[in-house]
Amino acid sequence: MILTSNRDFSEWLMIFENPLMGSAAMDHLVHRAVKLVIEGESFRMNNLLKLNEKLKKGGLAITN
Repeated sequence: MILTSNRDFSEWLMIFENPLMGSAAMDHLVHRAVKLVIEGESFRMNNLLKLNEKLKKGGLAITN
């Protein structure tokens, strides 16, 4: 199974209302897991910023 997230493991506990359930879920997910941390610029965010710059030149823009 491959599971991806843009959140650190320490942030995952906030997802669950019950901290015990969050801790148990984390324990099961990472048992015998290989954790790959990819650092650097976000490909999708970089493309969005480039698109937004092009749109601004045309009088449009993407807003959050």
